[in-house]
Amino acid sequence: GLHDVFNLEVQVDHTYHVSASGVLVHNAMSDDCLRVLATANLTSSGVTVLGKFRNVITPYTKMAQDLKHSYYSVDQKIWSKLSPREQWRTNRMFLDAIADKGDSVIFNLKRGQISKLPASDLHAEIDYLIRVRDYSWSGQRLIPGGGI
Repeated sequence: GLHDVFNLEVQVDHTYHVSASGVLVHNAMSDDCLRVLATANLTSSGVTVLGKFRNVITPYTKMAQDLKHSYYSVDQKIWSKLSPREQWRTNRMFLDAIADKGDSVIFNLKRGQISKLPASDLHAEIDYLIRVRDYSWSGQRLIPGGGI
């Protein structure tokens, strides 16, 4: 059918993003839009799965889905349009949401395997949970409240 079409004329670079929730933002994603992305895969199970996505037998996202646990994942088409600052802010919103819920965190890798990985988002997530959100290691998982 026929649709109205509008042209925009700008003098400097302007980027418009439309999220899966239909939010239109000028130049950067709003915190509300980022929060929608960050919390899309939260469950009430009390457990979150983090880990590697590529080059593993079971990606952390599949493990979480199979176990019905929370996990962090943003569609690659949207992720690639976010600035590195927006990517980390979204990731932090997710980590804050799971910490606020008191989730424990399990991984699709053993703790020893994680420590041997090159610096990664996973290391940044673990560091954030330990240093900022008072998580600690308990065996193969991270638990809130500083641990035992």
